[in-house]
Amino acid sequence: MTSARARAPRALAAILAPALAAAIALTGGCAQIITRSTVEVVPRTDATALGLGPAGTEVSSRGLAAAWKQSGDRLELRLEESRTCDAVRYIPVTRIERVHRRTAGGAMWLEYGLGAGALAGGLVGLIRPELFSQASTVTAEGQVLRDTGTGYRIGGVLTGIGVALLTAAVVDTVRTRDEVRYTDAYRRDRGGVIECRDPLVPMQGQTVELLIGPWSSIEPTNHDGGARFLLPAVEELPEPARERIVAVEAWEAAKAEAEAAAQAAEEEAQRIAAEEAAARAQKKSKSRKKTEPSTEAVDAVAAAPAVELGPRPEPMLVKAVLRIDNKRALAIDFVVPYADEAARAHEGRGAIEAGLGAGPAPGRGKGLSLKADGARRDGDE
Repeated sequence: MTSARARAPRALAAILAPALAAAIALTGGCAQIITRSTVEVVPRTDATALGLGPAGTEVSSRGLAAAWKQSGDRLELRLEESRTCDAVRYIPVTRIERVHRRTAGGAMWLEYGLGAGALAGGLVGLIRPELFSQASTVTAEGQVLRDTGTGYRIGGVLTGIGVALLTAAVVDTVRTRDEVRYTDAYRRDRGGVIECRDPLVPMQGQTVELLIGPWSSIEPTNHDGGARFLLPAVEELPEPARERIVAVEAWEAAKAEAEAAAQAAEEEAQRIAAEEAAARAQKKSKSRKKTEPSTEAVDAVAAAPAVELGPRPEPMLVKAVLRIDNKRALAIDFVVPYADEAARAHEGRGAIEAGLGAGPAPGRGKGLSLKADGARRDGDE
């Protein structure tokens, strides 16, 4: 009898171990749900199309127009944003979203199967507990008494596991229910290009950067889209520009030296002529004899060789880059030397084509620089 009772806990453990493992695996959390949705948009006939705001206010693309003017070593810019607008309507539609759900790997059906099996075993244990007991006792009258406590315990545990599994299966059934959602909305319908209400507006509050080789300067634009830059010093300019400035300065120095030499020679000739005129006046008063004026000083001046300076070097256009933002840049130019007459009134224009979309978009800079009087483009940098 003692041996039979010792085998009962081992039999109970052998029966409950798989059931407990399945319960822990499946009831520890809900099964994974895989969701797939499809969306369909159909027009509505019970509503009319909308046009929000006045026509010409829906900006579809933005470009850039720039104009600059040089005054010596200062450059003044004016930036304007060119806009393109589209005719936009909002069409009433109904958005139909169909949501399909299922459990991963058929977990829900496994929950139903295990839960039903565990519940059936638990009910058997509760109804016929002697079937789950291996311990028995024989009384003095010869009556065999069986232990029903083990059967009730096994039946109760299996019934609880079955109920838990079936509850999880029912919850997953609700979670995997398909759904259809209807939402009223408006579809944005873009029409043709129309004229904007403000096709050209100043670019206000934009930080721009002027790049000339390694040199750079950053300035903000004011309310009129204007920005002023102080151009780099001579030693910070590209080498070809520095060479042109040196050539112009050398020519100017040589010209000044030649003019000074000519002025000195003219003053010397006037001094000699004055001395000869005084000497002739003295002789005339003594002899009253007429003498011809001397032309030695004039001949000396005429005989002085003229300095050959050659043509004056032309001013030079230096190219620079005006960076608007991370996507857009524009090529501009200015004249050196800064003291040249052409550098006092040099003007230019440039544009960036409008890109797609309503925000800043990359464009191609189209140089439209206006050539100043006396400036030439050969050797531009």
